[in-house]
Amino acid sequence: MTIHQRIKERRQELGLTLMEVAKRCGLSAWQTVQHWEHKTAPIRTRLPKVAEVLGVTEEWLLTGRGSKTGPNLVGAFSELSGQEAQLVMFFRTLTPAEQGQVLNLAFELSKRHQDAFGGTPLKLPEPSPAKAKSGKAA
Repeated sequence: MTIHQRIKERRQELGLTLMEVAKRCGLSAWQTVQHWEHKTAPIRTRLPKVAEVLGVTEEWLLTGRGSKTGPNLVGAFSELSGQEAQLVMFFRTLTPAEQGQVLNLAFELSKRHQDAFGGTPLKLPEPSPAKAKSGKAA
């Protein structure tokens, strides 16, 4: 399998569009990601960000060898179920604004659960002063 195939396969596993990957890599053109999947590999200086966005190791992305997600990711998730680990990996691919939306949804669901069944709701961290002033979610 080539780097092009690994990028495309992983993007599809995560359910991401070309534009979503481009945006999360700090690019404005989805065509760049399309080229990575068919013609040219990402430049070396961009590989760490591409690997991060796709939730894989640079070694696996470049060569297909070694651990796909790496010990740093696997070890951190050892106590999580498969679905929980998937959720964390997916969360890490989101933009900060999207992460804020997911956290707000989790907070609302927690409040509903507490109202129905009792217990302690989730507590969201306070937004940083810069984000609070701009009105943007974390």
